[in-house]
Amino acid sequence: MFEYLIRNVSVYCEDKRVIPHQTVAVQDGRIAGVGRDLSGEAHCVIDGQGRLLSPSFVDTHMHIDEAFTMDDDGTLSIISACNDQDKCNLKYFDYTRGQLVAMIVRNAGRVVDMCARNGTMLLKTNALLLPAWGTAALEAMKILKCEKAHLCEIRVNSTFPPALESEIRAYVRDGTVDGVAGYPYMDETYWKTMDRLFAISKELALPIDLHIGESDVPDIDCFLYFMKKVKEYHYEGKACCGHLTALTAHGMDKEKAEEAIRMAGECRLHVASMTSCNLYLMSMNRRGPTCIRELAEAGCNVSLGSDNIRDTFRPWGNCNLLEEALLTAKVQHYCSNDELRQIYHMITFNAAKNAAIRDYGILPGNRANMVLLDAQTPEEAIIETAAKAYIWKDGRLIAQNGALLPEETRSYTNG
Repeated sequence: MFEYLIRNVSVYCEDKRVIPHQTVAVQDGRIAGVGRDLSGEAHCVIDGQGRLLSPSFVDTHMHIDEAFTMDDDGTLSIISACNDQDKCNLKYFDYTRGQLVAMIVRNAGRVVDMCARNGTMLLKTNALLLPAWGTAALEAMKILKCEKAHLCEIRVNSTFPPALESEIRAYVRDGTVDGVAGYPYMDETYWKTMDRLFAISKELALPIDLHIGESDVPDIDCFLYFMKKVKEYHYEGKACCGHLTALTAHGMDKEKAEEAIRMAGECRLHVASMTSCNLYLMSMNRRGPTCIRELAEAGCNVSLGSDNIRDTFRPWGNCNLLEEALLTAKVQHYCSNDELRQIYHMITFNAAKNAAIRDYGILPGNRANMVLLDAQTPEEAIIETAAKAYIWKDGRLIAQNGALLPEETRSYTNG
């Protein structure tokens, strides 16, 4: 007997097709069968009413440890508290390590819950490591990876400041840290920073995912050096980077940008674009989203990320990737049904490739991470930012009609 039979659904596939009139069976956390004529008994039978059954979403770029830290005046946050002590709200400096960890667990935990009830099965987050607080963010992520595993998988990319490197390596060994992060574009000697980060990535066998070209200055030398290192380390098809807003900066040399995009395609880069956050930051330094169409056409794997949630870098955000997809479609002029499906891929299959998820998609044997949307097609789901009727995480029904289910009711719930 199956745990779930979800009848009469339209299944979204990796080749961008939508296959109607399907039945999907779930057993032991995995998809046990998919087909038009699939039959059998189940503890719970759900009538999909022809709606879209999609693989769950993947958010490829977040900063959940900074979430919900916007101060009352709307200008200061946990980041400004560290970077500009003279102007900051000094309450953050009164926190002990334990208090900081508890605060991050509480705030980031809210983000994970928001992701889960919006159909996100996995998120990649950067961890902020600053001298004033050491590795408090990593300790919080260690706790959350355990506490929230049933709702959403958390992948942590950590910077490696030299003063904290021995502590960070301990978090690598215990499984807290999943990748190497960094902000080399902020360093005058960015090449030295990247040399070190790539060396750490290789030594520890961790994927690399850097903030690159996050600027309104038409200078992409850091991006070019990043691609040089990708080729040197044979990371083609493996290396990730986020933002690349310098490519669209005012005054950017068109031919130089086109050559860089061609090289990015050769490197088969995974590129995460954060439309809403970079649009908001235009009011500060005219930074806008990168050129996702050109990057995708060149051969890059483009995905979308929520970036910051209710902090200085973005005072809004509800972790709804369908909203991010709709805004991206508007800003980047993706209009046709085919183009909207390209956008939908950026929060599903493209994003899963960015995160190197192997058993992704609604196929027999894969993990049963799925969302049943109140829409019949991906383009309708984006345009209407469709509601999520049912959400499964590893075969367990965790959310229904936009709300997380209580722990005790997460098996065989049907209405």
